[in-house]
Amino acid sequence: MKWSFIPQANPNPKYLVVNADESEPGTCKDIPLMMASPHSLIEGVIVSSFAIRANHAFVYVRGEVLHVIRRLQAAVAEAYAAGHLGKNIHGSGYDLDLVDPRRSRRLHLRGGDGTAGLPGRSSRPTAAAPAVPCGGGSLRLPDGDQQRRIDRLGAEHHRPTGPSGSRRWAPRRSKGYGIFSLSGHVNRPGQYEAPLGITLRQLIDLAGGMRNGNKLKFWTPGGSSTPIADR
Repeated sequence: MKWSFIPQANPNPKYLVVNADESEPGTCKDIPLMMASPHSLIEGVIVSSFAIRANHAFVYVRGEVLHVIRRLQAAVAEAYAAGHLGKNIHGSGYDLDLVDPRRSRRLHLRGGDGTAGLPGRSSRPTAAAPAVPCGGGSLRLPDGDQQRRIDRLGAEHHRPTGPSGSRRWAPRRSKGYGIFSLSGHVNRPGQYEAPLGITLRQLIDLAGGMRNGNKLKFWTPGGSSTPIADR
């Protein structure tokens, strides 16, 4: 849906913005994913950029996690060497740049200070966000974002998976898998890839149940922006 918001008739350059910052309390999926499989992120960047006809992509990573930045920088260099990034990718006529700022004036791989700053701009919030973010986002130009890995198995593989009801928070069109961060008093805290629409009870079971036989008293379903829920 977000890809469809990009105005293709606009002659200005289009950008893809990847928010890889861990900014929600209790959410810690981005760092493990980039450490375990940085090329999955790069593949998602390439596919998403091609879909919206963007030739420049940015990845925002907080500056405190130098080991993640270095891991991603090495993967970007490997992708360039393999011809997956750069000019005329694999003879397709399509160009895409995702460049280390220390080696190029084009600041595409950004290590920030914990806020969503982008190249050449201070990390400060703007007065108001545009009504359609993809139509006037970063640098006041059309942009899109991509935070989830794009699986090679395709849409048909994911289509049977996910919620089948019509709940407002999980509409029928939300198919496939999501990544859920479980922390607190569970036996195996961590990141779990599970079908969209999974219940909290099922997620706790994936994490080995409550630690030391404790009973669940309350939980927060989505960081500081969501209310605390009790049993």
